[in-house]
Amino acid sequence: MPLKDCIRNGDKLYCWNSETKEIDVYTRKTISLNNCPAEIIRQLMDLLDKKAKGEECLN
Repeated sequence: MPLKDCIRNGDKLYCWNSETKEIDVYTRKTISLNNCPAEIIRQLMDLLDKKAKGEECLN
């Protein structure tokens, strides 16, 4: 989830981007692990591992 000021409406997240002074829109979509690139899965697992250990995550 982006670290911005956001409002959720249905499956969309509307976020104010202070750098561009525009609204970013994120759409939620679920995919299976089989359809996810291996590098993304690895990064997510690293992030979850750090979170479980209480380390700060800055992505």
